[in-house]
Amino acid sequence: MRRSTLVFGLFLLLIAGIVGYNAFLRNQPPLQFTVAVDPSARQWGAALVEAFNARGVQVGPNAVRLVATLDATRSDVAVWQGRVTWTGDNHPLAWIPTAAWIEQLAPNNLTFDVVEPSLAVSPLVWGGFASRVDVMTQAGAQPFDWGAAQALAAQERWEAAGGQANWGFVNLAINWPPSSAAGVLALDSMMSAFQQSAPVRSSTFSDAAFRAWFAPLRAALQVSRSIGESPASVMSSRGAVAAAAALLPEAEWLRNLEALNRQETMRFAYPSFPVVLDFPLAMWVDDKTTEEERLAVRAFGDFVLSAEGQQITLNAGLRPLGVAVPPQSALFAAGAAYGILPDQTFSPGTTLERSTAEQLVRLLD
Repeated sequence: MRRSTLVFGLFLLLIAGIVGYNAFLRNQPPLQFTVAVDPSARQWGAALVEAFNARGVQVGPNAVRLVATLDATRSDVAVWQGRVTWTGDNHPLAWIPTAAWIEQLAPNNLTFDVVEPSLAVSPLVWGGFASRVDVMTQAGAQPFDWGAAQALAAQERWEAAGGQANWGFVNLAINWPPSSAAGVLALDSMMSAFQQSAPVRSSTFSDAAFRAWFAPLRAALQVSRSIGESPASVMSSRGAVAAAAALLPEAEWLRNLEALNRQETMRFAYPSFPVVLDFPLAMWVDDKTTEEERLAVRAFGDFVLSAEGQQITLNAGLRPLGVAVPPQSALFAAGAAYGILPDQTFSPGTTLERSTAEQLVRLLD
């Protein structure tokens, strides 16, 4: 056989091998994995998953294509309290709790390892309708914070506090603590404000002075039980009848700001004892976890932290970690006129002890 014929034959075999290998890769089934988020993060999680899947990300030596699906059916508080059905055979591969302390307090049978300590942050922010905030703060003489909220709640009715008689009883809101990490952290901020120090001391829960101070706030906050998953959304449709003011995640306010302002001009302020949601990324790891699954979760985390992922994060009203919000971010630019501070930076959030978190969950019962 002539040398040129042999070389040509080997070349054809090489081409056939490459074509065959590429066809083999194309025919490989995708690696499908689930990303779990709290129901309050459903919008953000859905946008991330959709954009990630559109990228057609591949991992591993066999270039396995990744397909993520979203599970936003279980609250973070239910996870750390063990009220979920995740097992070794039925679990999400990736979990983005709203707060790192939730993952740290999760039961031992939920074998998650942290991949990214924070994908985004959202501080809790006071928001309220201007007419009510003016009364609550005595036209700005008092900070828009827990002290003013407690003094207002002690009056029970708006008329007694200097408001209009037809405003009725004082109603304030937070996310409901038994189903929301944001609600637990709102109460942590409240107790720190009472103590004028952080962290919350276990002895404060039984302190007679605290119980007396808290009693009117407890009554005013009872609307939180029935106002739903997104108090800001309900306030945007029902106005101050739903709640006159609330301490909620900044992202929740920003997503509903336009509709809220149609009810009445909003005012925002950051609490003196800030609390921050920090959205870590955790991965389920046990003896069945494959290398490709590990690579899949890391690829998803890399995408969230990429320029495209961070733009999706900003569009959901969440902040990038440790840096100021870009000036072109529409939601934050709109909120700046009402007290949102785009230039302020926030570190990852509060760490709670299990006993403290459990007592905070029950505080409004």
